[in-house]
Amino acid sequence: EALKEWLVKVPEERQVCSRDGVLPNCFAVLRKYRDLTEDANCADPSARQALLSWVLMAMGSICMADPRGYLEQTMPEIKKGLQNWEAEDVQKYALLVLRDFLQNESQRIQTAANLQVSGVQDAQQFDTGLSTYCAQQPNQLVLDCLLSPKGDVRLLAMEVLQMSVVHGLVNPSPCILGLVSVQQDPLLAAPVRELMDFFSDDSERRTVFRNTAVEGVVLSYAFGVSSCARAPKAMRGCDTRPGLGDVGSVHQPLYGAMQRRKEDRTAYLKQTVHYLMKNPFNSLSERAKQSRAWQGVANDGKRLQHSMACVRFMAESLAFLKYVKEDEVLQLIQGIDTQVHIHQEACKTDLCGLLDADTWAEQLEPQAVDKVLRALTVTALLILKKFLKDKYSISDGAIQKFKNGTLKQFHDLRVSARMKETEMTQLTRLMHYLLADETELLSRDKVQELSDSMEKQLEEDDESYLRAEAEEAAEAEHGVAGHQTTKTRGRAP
Repeated sequence: EALKEWLVKVPEERQVCSRDGVLPNCFAVLRKYRDLTEDANCADPSARQALLSWVLMAMGSICMADPRGYLEQTMPEIKKGLQNWEAEDVQKYALLVLRDFLQNESQRIQTAANLQVSGVQDAQQFDTGLSTYCAQQPNQLVLDCLLSPKGDVRLLAMEVLQMSVVHGLVNPSPCILGLVSVQQDPLLAAPVRELMDFFSDDSERRTVFRNTAVEGVVLSYAFGVSSCARAPKAMRGCDTRPGLGDVGSVHQPLYGAMQRRKEDRTAYLKQTVHYLMKNPFNSLSERAKQSRAWQGVANDGKRLQHSMACVRFMAESLAFLKYVKEDEVLQLIQGIDTQVHIHQEACKTDLCGLLDADTWAEQLEPQAVDKVLRALTVTALLILKKFLKDKYSISDGAIQKFKNGTLKQFHDLRVSARMKETEMTQLTRLMHYLLADETELLSRDKVQELSDSMEKQLEEDDESYLRAEAEEAAEAEHGVAGHQTTKTRGRAP
């Protein structure tokens, strides 16, 4: 403000002559003030944070006055501000600088375009071309700010992300991961839906969206864990969780964005079951593991507990999505059958090997823990299949016909009246293995119980499969006999 007053008061020729000297001198002074904020003699953290916030804003103003000269020098300070989790106000001001710069650049680009249409030759000077640099350099840090405990920081981060995505300034894949992972945040629900619609409206963007979304579902579990203290009503993976049905409603906008097109929803359901079967600690891409939320989960020493909770989280998500047509649930059941068929024999062998050992270690080796987790996941998939069959009254015959490609007509789904009252408690009861404490779960008695339960579930599933095969064979035989009778009648005089 003092600089503005000085520029107004001095003679016009001094304004012109001093302009090139004013910005560098101001920037140098701001850097000295920035150094003060790191001085160990400054005992007042709030004063230090307030000064750093204003230094960031002032540097941002200079960037907008001369982007080519100062953006690159200011970017390290912006990144430090975004990483300052002890001072949310500093994060807020860093995001404000990014937002204002991107808005300012957007106006410059529009001005350049208008001038070019008007035939002005030097129109390109208005477009600095620095929008991409400004969006890409701090992009991962902006995504991490979506996890801030302060609502205004999360909203500003989402605003910066929206501008970066819509203007095509950043790689969409990490942005999709970030968006899907924060679906549970009611404060960000509206902008997240807008960006999901943006991705699903274009075929090329839709493909990227479809291929990245499932990893985002895994990360949304991590988001729930990292945000338990902030918003227990919206969280998953915590002891303070609400009713199970909320999980499906949280991911419904994501599934709804792909539900309109068969190829999209089929790919999404297949990928989700595939990821559910894999240990998320081993299967996530390096890009997904860079998320601040996932790093917090991966480094807190509760690997098995998080793996179990993540399996349950994804199973519940699939259980409570709002399916419309019969083929959606049949496609999901077929994906479950495929994964169970691939892994069931190995799971039986693994558990038998563990239980046949002469001694039982108080702490199982990581490889043994992974074997228990795989058996738990197979059990969870079988439970999910039974739940879906009961909920939507899906017959074994329909499953068999869909598998063989002989089921051509699909009806609108209706929830069984019996399930409407009991589905929550039933799924809770069926998933009780995934609620156990880690120490209890790895005891010999609990592993034996798991082995018996899995065997029973597999036997029931095999019996259903054999019944369906017998029914289909009987129908086929009856159909052939009827067809032959009809032909004979047709040839009779």
